[in-house]
Amino acid sequence: MTTRTIQSLGYGFGNTPATIVAKINGVTVFEGEIPTAPLSDLPVGNPYDQWANNVVSLYTFTSTVGTEISLPTTIEVTSGTVLFGSFSANYSIIAAVPPDTNPTSSGPDGYLVLPAEAREGVTIDGVAQNYHPAGSTTLLGTWWWQVGAGSTIAFNTLVNAGLDVTP
Repeated sequence: MTTRTIQSLGYGFGNTPATIVAKINGVTVFEGEIPTAPLSDLPVGNPYDQWANNVVSLYTFTSTVGTEISLPTTIEVTSGTVLFGSFSANYSIIAAVPPDTNPTSSGPDGYLVLPAEAREGVTIDGVAQNYHPAGSTTLLGTWWWQVGAGSTIAFNTLVNAGLDVTP
């Protein structure tokens, strides 16, 4: 079976490097510094406008391409402030475009952003977080979650099955 890589996207903010401890199913998948911009650069309002093209992979994990997953995830921010964005994955399904009738795959090197629903049941420090509805003037709480030092964000990571169409 082909292995698929899923990336958690985001960025750190602070006067010193932001650090996180990311756990999936209780197992640490990443612990350390993440790319960090000055705290004065922390976006206000809709982070997409300022940071969508600047997000980086904070940590990665793998799955089997044809498997749909739901994994309990916790991320402790140990220093700085972190703006958690969406997820991206290789071997993502690309819908068929007529006249083609079969979907294709983004392949091993093509990472596509997963839907905002890739996080389910978000809590920060044990407090349930509200999702903003479609059409909201902010994407905080849907695509973006801001978490400060000493706080922990927890959620189920949901990833649809991918597709491998290589011969």
